[in-house]
Amino acid sequence: MRVMATADDAIMAKLSACLYGYYDDPFLSHFAQNARSSTHEGRQASSSLGQISAAPCRHSAGRSQDASGAQQQQPLIRRGTHARVCCIDRAISSFLKLAAVSHNQIVILGSGKDTSYLRAKAGIIHHHSADDSSSFAHLTQNTHWYEVDFSPLITSKCKLLSSCPSSHFTIVSVLDDTPSFSIATNDISTKKATANSSSHKFNYHLVSHDLNHSTKHLLSTLNKQFEFQFDSPTLFVMECVQMYLPNSTTTEIFTAISTLCREPIIAIYDPILMNDQFGKVMESNLSRAGLINRDMSLIQTRTLEQQFQKLKCTGFDQLLGCNMMEAYESIVTPQQRIRANQCEMLDEIEEWILIMRHYCFIVAGKSSASLSLPDSSIT
Repeated sequence: MRVMATADDAIMAKLSACLYGYYDDPFLSHFAQNARSSTHEGRQASSSLGQISAAPCRHSAGRSQDASGAQQQQPLIRRGTHARVCCIDRAISSFLKLAAVSHNQIVILGSGKDTSYLRAKAGIIHHHSADDSSSFAHLTQNTHWYEVDFSPLITSKCKLLSSCPSSHFTIVSVLDDTPSFSIATNDISTKKATANSSSHKFNYHLVSHDLNHSTKHLLSTLNKQFEFQFDSPTLFVMECVQMYLPNSTTTEIFTAISTLCREPIIAIYDPILMNDQFGKVMESNLSRAGLINRDMSLIQTRTLEQQFQKLKCTGFDQLLGCNMMEAYESIVTPQQRIRANQCEMLDEIEEWILIMRHYCFIVAGKSSASLSLPDSSIT
C-alpha cells in the first residue's frame, strides 16, 4: 500500500539528517535497516513537494535502503526534516513538562517507525532547559505512550523492537488483529499475551488500527485493554497523517478526541496547498501518484485558516499555529538553527522559503481543560 510505504521515506529522511549531524537519534540506523525505496511515482510525488521531509507527510523524498541512500538526499530534505523533528519534539517535551502529573498519555497516530518514545526515554528528545538527560527522561515515567498504525507497520515495528540492541525502555505491549505480544527488551525476549490480559505493567503500547475506521472504537479499545484514561492529559500527534485521510474521517477523529477526552491536545504537522501555482503542482503530482483524491483533507483543507476552522468545529477552541517558515524562526531554537547551518550550506533559499510556507504546524486544545496552551508560543 502506497501510504504505508511513506513510513520508510520518513525514517530514511530522518536518518539522512542525523548522519549529517542535524540532530541526534541513535535508534534510527536500526529502525531504518529494512527501509525500501519508494515506487517511482512515490519518489516523483516527494520530489514535487520540494524534496523535503517536511515533504509529503510521514515521509520525505526518495532514498535507498541503507545509510548510503540516506546520505544521497538533498540539503533541502535534511533541513526540512530537521525543522519537522524540532517542532514535534518541542510539542512532546513541552507537554511532558506541563503534564507532570501521576498519569499522562501520548498517542502517535500514524506512527510508522517513529523513535520519539525511545529518544524520550533516553533523555535526548528536544528540551530547552538546563535539565540533564536523566532528569528529562524521568518525566516519562508517568507517561503511557501509544503508537497507532496499520497492522503490517505495527508488526514490522514489533520485530525491530525485539532486536533493538539498546534497552532504554523496558516493556512494550502490542495489540494486533492476533493476540497481543509484549516485548521485554531488557533480555530481548518475546511472550504472548491475550488481548484481554492485564497490561498495567506496560507503558509503551503498539496498536494496530486503520485510521479510516472509528476513532471512538480505537479509544475504547485503549481504555479497556491498555489503561488509556479519558480524563488524563493526552497529547495526540499527527505528522502528515491528515493529508492521506478523507476530510470526513479527520473530522471524525477530531470530534471523537474532543468528545471523549477531557484534557486533549493535538499537535499537527501537515502540508497546506493553499491556492497558488506551487500548491497546484503538489496536488497534481500526488494525485498522479495515486496518494490522494478529491475527498482527502489535503484537498479540502488547503489553508491554515481552514485547518483552524475544522478544529474549532470539532471542539478545539485553543489554537496555535503557523506555517513552517514561521515555525522555523520561532519554534526551532537559535541553537538548533546554528547547528543546522554548521552541518551544511543551504543555497536554495527562495525554494526553501516557498516550500516551508506550504507546510504548517498546529497545536490545539480545549479551554475547558485544566492543561491550557500558552498564550503565544509553545514553551
